[in-house]
Amino acid sequence: MCWGHGQDGKLGNGTTSNQNSPVEVSGISTATDISVGYRYACALLNNGTVNCWGYNGMGQLGNGNTTRQTSPVAVTGISNATQISAGYSHACARLNDNSVKCWGYGTYGQLGNGNTGTNSNVLVEIKDDGGLGYSGSECVNIYGSAYSVCMLLNTGKVL
Repeated sequence: MCWGHGQDGKLGNGTTSNQNSPVEVSGISTATDISVGYRYACALLNNGTVNCWGYNGMGQLGNGNTTRQTSPVAVTGISNATQISAGYSHACARLNDNSVKCWGYGTYGQLGNGNTGTNSNVLVEIKDDGGLGYSGSECVNIYGSAYSVCMLLNTGKVL
């Protein structure tokens, strides 16, 4: 359930109205985790899919376009997520093979794919060009913040 400022549909109830008490997010009944960014939110469902709603100007809903959604839409290409973490206008999912995929605002490199200045409304895979020892299957936790992401590896390293 969500409440507060309804701008851009970020409460997920099909409207842009403000709500001073909790309202049900449309169509979400099997969520296991949620994460909220700036003017959007995402829910991890028990079947490993991710749904997001709200503002989508940077592609942060991950559904292949940049159109605002007042009700949840599926992030395209995710069927095995185990964790989600939203940043300001980007989000990442840890998958059941301990790899990570991100989408949305990428101006500061927060999508982790080696690019800066590029947004993506579809999934991108984390890339290790720095020789840090990340081969794509060691993540045990992800943490999104305003314009960055950190991940904890099963080796104890933090990237």
